[in-house]
Amino acid sequence: MAMAVLTFLFLANFLVREIDRLLGKGLSIWVILEFISLHLMWILALSIPMAVLVSILMSYGRLSADNEITAMRTSGISFLTIIRPSLIFAVVVCIGMIYFNNHILPDFNHRARLLSSDIYRKKPDLSIEAGYFLDDLPDYSMLVKENKNGKLSDVLIYSKGDKDVQTTIKAKQGSLAVEGDQIVLTLYNGEIHEVNTKDLSQYRRIDFKKHVITIPAPDMMLRRHESERRGDREMSARMMLDRVAEIREKMQSSDNVIAENLKENIGLDISPTKRSRLKKLVELSPDSILAMRTDSLAQMPSKHRVLKQKIRTGQQRISAQLNIRRGYQRQIAMYMVEVHKKYSIPVACIVFVLIGAPLGIMARHGGLAVGAGFSLVFFLIYWAGLIGGEELANRLIISPFIAMWAPNIVVGSFGLFLTLRTARERTTINWSWLQKIRRGTEDEE
Repeated sequence: MAMAVLTFLFLANFLVREIDRLLGKGLSIWVILEFISLHLMWILALSIPMAVLVSILMSYGRLSADNEITAMRTSGISFLTIIRPSLIFAVVVCIGMIYFNNHILPDFNHRARLLSSDIYRKKPDLSIEAGYFLDDLPDYSMLVKENKNGKLSDVLIYSKGDKDVQTTIKAKQGSLAVEGDQIVLTLYNGEIHEVNTKDLSQYRRIDFKKHVITIPAPDMMLRRHESERRGDREMSARMMLDRVAEIREKMQSSDNVIAENLKENIGLDISPTKRSRLKKLVELSPDSILAMRTDSLAQMPSKHRVLKQKIRTGQQRISAQLNIRRGYQRQIAMYMVEVHKKYSIPVACIVFVLIGAPLGIMARHGGLAVGAGFSLVFFLIYWAGLIGGEELANRLIISPFIAMWAPNIVVGSFGLFLTLRTARERTTINWSWLQKIRRGTEDEE
């Protein structure tokens, strides 16, 4: 029940944000359902851990409110035995989510991105409003006086674009239809006026009873395309680790370029891996670097001009390689954040059992309001930690491991403390302060 409610809330929020992309595109109901189902996968990846926390809080809160926990503990059943089924359930969900995040979610995210881009490129359906120009027709602008169920009256059409011949078409009746990737405009009882814009003396007028205009419009149809390129959230952990290995090879090549410039242009024996020294080196003046050198060329004033030019060239190349290397480090951090996230979020199911069971027993309330309230607080803390950690990791301030696992460690430590405390003694939350506030409010009235 908790998963259904949370998934519905996440899905409703997603549809509110994406409704403008779907409306006015002339999409079939099957395409819309496919679009929703593809995006539903990442929503499930978020709602399942939170649903575990809500359900644990409600279940143990209800057991505590009905004195079932008291009866079990009086019978000699320990608290750890009581929460064992929930821990086993959380471990099963955790394993399932790890498989889901690595083998199912990446493909759905990839297909969702492709479909979203296809929908974005598709032009909207032609919506004809009487009294307003319709400019969605390629090469034409159209104005109608009346539109009754697709039957057009007093149609006026102008050709647009930089053409030598300007065409104006007037018709008493007409209709517009989309057939495949073409727009078919059928006009009745009208006339065509053509005038050469460079020679106004060339003018032609044609009367017609029926005139059909076929306009190619390939973007009117939803065209699917395939792409092998995948973003970080469209890869499994193994694919991202392979990508990280490739980037590390590029970083090694960059180190080789830095080492070559240190030897040939700078003339100093500095390891390419000492980034802090390299950053200071590129900021020094060539004279300062020459003063640091002890080789024979540096002691020859006649060679200083050539050496300074080589040093400047080496500094520029080293600076460029350091920037490139930092870009590689950001890519590695981005991929490793996603790798750790595929495991840290599923493990949160176990963490939420450790914190949800003792809190539910202490609260002694099994209602949805209490369960959702506690869950919202802890999930906001957890999610804020994930988002903040991801941002810090992408800026290379902290490691991806700490960024993605710190929320589990912090919340899990608190949950372990509550679990051990509850295992030693029977603890409840004192709700008397709510009654005092209620009595105070009644006295004021």
